[in-house]
Amino acid sequence: MRRRRGEVHDIVTPTPAERVRADQRIRVRRYLVLMSVCLVLVLFAFTVPAPMPLRVVAAIVAALIPPFASIVGNRSPYDG
Repeated sequence: MRRRRGEVHDIVTPTPAERVRADQRIRVRRYLVLMSVCLVLVLFAFTVPAPMPLRVVAAIVAALIPPFASIVGNRSPYDG
């Protein structure tokens, strides 16, 4: 295939500041998703009339999510 004359390929490389903002948005979104799941589990464990073992499991999982959310939220999306 032949290239036409005057064809321009515009490659946009983000500036360091834009990359930091994009990285921060990704981290915050991950953290908020995990903490939303935690909130739903806590609400389920304390408000929904469900069998007691199910409510206890929901509360235990909800207690384990915040440390995991902080680890995931602080990990850079560019890390391997």
